[in-house]
Amino acid sequence: MKHLCLKILLVFTFCVMNLIAVAQSAGRTIELIGFVMDSFTDYGLEKAKVTLMSTDSTVIDTMSVRNERPSGYMVASSFSFKVPAKVESYIIKVDCEGYKSITVNYKLKHAARVLRRWIPAIKLVRLKSKHSLTGDNELGEVTVRATRIKFFHKGDTLVYNADAFNLPEGSMLDELIRQMPGARIEANGEIFINDKKIDYLTLNGKQLFKGNNLALLENMPYYTVKSLKVFEQSKEKNRNLNTKTDLKDNVMDVLLKKEYSQNNFGNIEAGVGTNDRWQVRGFDGYMIGSVNASAYANLNNINQSSVPGSDGSFWDSDSPKSIMNTKKVGVSTIAEKTGGTFYVSTDLAAQWQGVDLDEQKKQISILPQTNINKIFQNLNDSRNSSFSLNNKITKMGISYFQFQTMVDYGRSKNDDLNKYALFDKDIPSNSSVLQLFDAIDEGGRNAFDYLQNYSINKANNRAHNFRLRENIEMSQALAWGDDLIFHADASYSDNNQKLGENSHITYYLPVNDSIVSYVANDNTKTKSYSYTLEGFYHFNFLNNMSLEIGYRYTQGNESVSRQRTLDDLYDANSYHSNSLSREHKPMVNWEYKKGKWQLIAGFDVRMLSKNMSYSNSSVDTTLTRSYVDLCPRFRLKWQGKNSRIHFFNKLESYRKPSVLNLVETIDSSHPLVMSTGNGRLKKESMYDYQFTYAWYNTERQWNVNFSSQSQFMLNMIIMCSLYDDKNGNSLVIPQNVKGTWASWNRLYVDKGLGKSRAWNINNEIVYRKDVTTLMSGHMNEGLQSSKNKRDVLDETARLVFQHKELTLKLNAGFSYNSIRNKMNSVNYEAWDIRYGFNLACRLPWDIKFSGDLTSLTRKGYKLEEVNKTRVVSNISLYKTFLKGKITVQCKAYDIFHQLTNFDNGFDEQELTETTYNCIPRYGMISIGYRFGKK
Repeated sequence: MKHLCLKILLVFTFCVMNLIAVAQSAGRTIELIGFVMDSFTDYGLEKAKVTLMSTDSTVIDTMSVRNERPSGYMVASSFSFKVPAKVESYIIKVDCEGYKSITVNYKLKHAARVLRRWIPAIKLVRLKSKHSLTGDNELGEVTVRATRIKFFHKGDTLVYNADAFNLPEGSMLDELIRQMPGARIEANGEIFINDKKIDYLTLNGKQLFKGNNLALLENMPYYTVKSLKVFEQSKEKNRNLNTKTDLKDNVMDVLLKKEYSQNNFGNIEAGVGTNDRWQVRGFDGYMIGSVNASAYANLNNINQSSVPGSDGSFWDSDSPKSIMNTKKVGVSTIAEKTGGTFYVSTDLAAQWQGVDLDEQKKQISILPQTNINKIFQNLNDSRNSSFSLNNKITKMGISYFQFQTMVDYGRSKNDDLNKYALFDKDIPSNSSVLQLFDAIDEGGRNAFDYLQNYSINKANNRAHNFRLRENIEMSQALAWGDDLIFHADASYSDNNQKLGENSHITYYLPVNDSIVSYVANDNTKTKSYSYTLEGFYHFNFLNNMSLEIGYRYTQGNESVSRQRTLDDLYDANSYHSNSLSREHKPMVNWEYKKGKWQLIAGFDVRMLSKNMSYSNSSVDTTLTRSYVDLCPRFRLKWQGKNSRIHFFNKLESYRKPSVLNLVETIDSSHPLVMSTGNGRLKKESMYDYQFTYAWYNTERQWNVNFSSQSQFMLNMIIMCSLYDDKNGNSLVIPQNVKGTWASWNRLYVDKGLGKSRAWNINNEIVYRKDVTTLMSGHMNEGLQSSKNKRDVLDETARLVFQHKELTLKLNAGFSYNSIRNKMNSVNYEAWDIRYGFNLACRLPWDIKFSGDLTSLTRKGYKLEEVNKTRVVSNISLYKTFLKGKITVQCKAYDIFHQLTNFDNGFDEQELTETTYNCIPRYGMISIGYRFGKK
């Protein structure tokens, strides 16, 4: 089968190449591209003028340089000329005020199918030493004046004007981004602009803290930011290749103000508050010459919450779960030379975190005849620490090379007290989880005659994990116009987890109660490695077509050893497993671009073999599985002139069952919820469709964005529960199901109003539809299937008025959540309604005020204690001294002590509502000092 797929791939490639290969046109041109820079600083020269001449000094063309800031480079001044595609010699002359003019000879060789050629960097010598290092190096960016225009487009680049937003003193970069039209930030630091995920965040074009957006978001002072640019950029390894049309990264570049771009700057802040709250944080940025570095430290026990009144986002999901004591430090450096053609970057980060969690939840499990109800409480005290290193050595140019080393190490210590009770009938809706547990502790079965079991579990968990990863990427632009790319990746991980449990379970049976108590110790060691080798060859044709042929080989191995003792005796749930996988994957991608249209199509042939072994006291087996999958891709994009973007995407991906899913042996380490495997499991398939349409008008400040995504699952693997009516135990079995799909749709509209754009209105509507197939049943009857349908509608509207230092925001929104299942007529409807305002202004004596007042109402939830209206309010007062270098701030968080943390969801066949403890209300006084230029 493998050889047949390879033959099909080769035949397909040969046919495609013959169809799209065209003869070289006599009138074809080649683009000559070069850079002009200062011979001492290697910085681009903004005012340089370049002249292209023939060998007899006849002027062919002239141009002024373009000033850009590509990611990973210093400021660059580039030029380009189009010349006939034939062997020819040229003279290039460069003039710049304050520099000695220079002429260089260049000979164009190997026309072939080349679309562009790179000219070696041209360096000019400064005439007068009195010029500062930055005198001719002003940033080639759009000049953004202090205006109410918050965003505009320059070509394909979306530019946000930081000065158009009014933020409280002490705000960081995350507060600025949250206020930008069309922007949102997830809890893990992922940034989305008009529903497009930002692949990486850069600072003045440098990839500081790459992969750790939170480091910049939470510690970068907003006052240093001039503007933020959002654009698509070729991947670094493809940037100097002959390939002209390729898939790109979405980049957000944070541009610093001129006074901070070539300077050492930063800030330090310390605060102390009521309820033993405190915070200390600092940031230092060194942006001088060819060395860029940043360092941060953030120590606090206030869950690093947002500045009150900054954006009006006070859904409970925005508030961190639990109470956290966090200490973070990090350093990021980039050292460049020769105009950015070679650089070394290093990121170091360390974190210590203590978490105090009180989690309470009610859960309904859907069964064919009657639903069962469960309540949980988890009291967790955890202490976690982690360290990470990311070092990267990169050589840019037509011969690209990058070597990357990543090291991650973490330790965790968790102490838990868990309570669990199961009922075979509906429980009182007006009783909280704590009230129900108190009643059980006092009366047991006498409190609830439908109580089936009750357990108390004390556990301590100690774990450490280590991961080492090495990555090599190479690419070469070939003389005849094609490109060659190679990639190698290897990783090794070692995880060790020790768990100690002391459990007490009471089964309430019809005749006599049964009590089970045990002490268990569980030591699980997991070691794994994987490596990948892949290569690509790009055929670049002369009619805006390209063909990429690639091959990838991946091998991975995971070994798990679990040693478990029960009351100091060997437990039959101990096991050893090993899984070795090998995957061969030929790949083909075809791309065509003409005018406003771009079409990308391709496919992978995935040939995967898995050899798995599993052994315990009663089972010793070896499993072999082979899969061959055809995975096609399709992408269509249309780009209008500065106004419209039309994008369509189709993807396929596949997942395979693990060895624990396949081995049919019962794991009884958790007596109340046992599990087993299913040797008949099939592979799981997912079809993903995406569509995005965006329209904008910079002059009238319109921004409209519509996104839609649908996923269809075939043979989806779910966990199904068989319920024992006698004692309330469950057996979990994996099964394949059909008919599962989900759809997500979002419409966002933002409009600036009035001639001065002092008013702004925006509205966001999100609708999600989930249809899942559930399987559950009773031990004596077997599994039965049912359809679960979930609808979620979320709407948020904001009206903003901003005049000088006065900002008023009116916020309103709601969220509707509906879950329906015909099995036992489950009909669940819940509402969240929110409205309020934010105010920021200047008071007498040059004191600035920021505050908010928000009403939150919930209806229809099973946890009766959350079905009420709460009013949340926060205020902040701050004043600056010494020309803004010192800031004194007083803030009050959750004045009325009304903020809670609540979540709900539907996972397979269980409806769950959960409340978490959150940080108590507090007041805090802090003093901040900023250094560097203001």
